[in-house]
Amino acid sequence: MTNKKEVSRKGDKDNIKLTITGIQSGEWESEPIVLYTRGRFLRKGRRAYLFYTEYSEEGYPVRNRLVLDLSRELPYVELKKEMGLTSILRFRPGSRETCIYHTVAGPMDLVSDTGKIHFSEEETGISLEMEYILFMAGSAISDYTLRIEGTFLQ
Repeated sequence: MTNKKEVSRKGDKDNIKLTITGIQSGEWESEPIVLYTRGRFLRKGRRAYLFYTEYSEEGYPVRNRLVLDLSRELPYVELKKEMGLTSILRFRPGSRETCIYHTVAGPMDLVSDTGKIHFSEEETGISLEMEYILFMAGSAISDYTLRIEGTFLQ
């Protein structure tokens, strides 16, 4: 991330159009899940924040806050999902991070093992790609790739 211009993109108004693609793979074939939405992006120094809403299969809104910390040698991402209860997923390359994910059946204690986090910011938008594995009770659940492409709104 560059500090060419320190634009905070403040306010509650949506300022970015997002395409979020998630690919989950394991012992089965999987197809990408693609979400198109708008959100709010802001940057403060070496941290970037992305706020957006998605909808559950039941149609309930899920508020998301993604924090990207580039102040360390390796980037760190925290994704907070709120739908009544709060789920927190944490990612750092080369590190296993404790996560909690709430489902209708109750909370799941997870561990993420992140292989890659790549973030770029340009005048026209942002790009984030992450590759990680989630573990539950010591066993790998699945491999994941998450891509977020954002175009700033005029």
